[in-house]
Amino acid sequence: METYIDKKGKIQVKYKSIGTFQTKGSAEEALAEYNRTPYDLSNKVSTFQELYKAWSSEYFPKLTNESSIRTVTSAYAYCSGLYNMKIRQIGVGHIKDAMNYGYVIEKRGKNKGQRKYASPCTKERIKSLCNLMFDYALERNLVLTNPARAFKLDKLLEEIEVKSKRKKPFNEEEVALLWEYHETIPFADMILVGIYSGFRPQELVLLRIKNIYIDKGYMIGGMKTANGRDRVVPIHPEINELVSSHYNQAKNLYHSEFLFNIPCGSGYRPFTYDTYENRFHNVMDTLNLSGFTPHCTRHNFATQAEVCGLRDRAIKLIMGHSMKADVTDHHYKHTGIEYLYQEICKMTFGGGKGERDDA
Repeated sequence: METYIDKKGKIQVKYKSIGTFQTKGSAEEALAEYNRTPYDLSNKVSTFQELYKAWSSEYFPKLTNESSIRTVTSAYAYCSGLYNMKIRQIGVGHIKDAMNYGYVIEKRGKNKGQRKYASPCTKERIKSLCNLMFDYALERNLVLTNPARAFKLDKLLEEIEVKSKRKKPFNEEEVALLWEYHETIPFADMILVGIYSGFRPQELVLLRIKNIYIDKGYMIGGMKTANGRDRVVPIHPEINELVSSHYNQAKNLYHSEFLFNIPCGSGYRPFTYDTYENRFHNVMDTLNLSGFTPHCTRHNFATQAEVCGLRDRAIKLIMGHSMKADVTDHHYKHTGIEYLYQEICKMTFGGGKGERDDA
């Protein structure tokens, strides 16, 4: 409420709206909440879109890579139904609707122009995005509660876990098929690098050429956990040629900092997890392989490492799993590269073109 003097010298009262409501009861409840905890109605942040702009301007500079930013913006794109809503009117149901019914329009590929709804992993990212945004709003007294933290993703996480349990490794014939067509089907070679290295798909797309040591036979990459970040992964002899080819292409043709790139006109664009996932499924469809997800490549590595008798210590170091307290990841980063290389050379997948070097 504001007061002012009109042209006739009389005092007038100007009221500001705190929103519109379906019933008198809900309006009175909102007014009572406002009176208990008044907030600045002149604040420029009142809608979901305005909140995202304010929050992201502070959050993005804290992130360490562009891929993390793209992950956030990708999740936000599914929330268009919330953009113009007042943040104080957004409840649990609105956020769940964005997760379940929000969509983006495919811009490329065979599904170009069609709606793409959120996958279980994307729904998890939307929930995480809303958690952070409304935490930000709550700290600044823009909202009274955080609706995103008022519910859990039990069923969604169960769905993700079920999908995870369905992962299966490629068999010898299927790996041989990838080798047979890796020069003619785009990105089939990238899948092979994933199978032979154990990198997670998200780690694969973030590999930087400055961390690829072709002459020394190893790569440095990884994320997610303390044991997984910046770990040494030997280059299996059978994919040495593939890694070298992408390295030279990135350095000399695209002048890109990333090992894997997507040709785009006369230049390139970097991968995201979503673009890798799309291309992975395109390769699977082309080769008529069903039942595989991008994470199957990592599952493939773990399964084959055990079958081929790699030491448990080596498997954990290469894959970034937790180690016992008396064996540190850092120790083997500096002194165990040859040890890890000898261990990875024990692995056979079938169909590889590289020459084995077990010396």
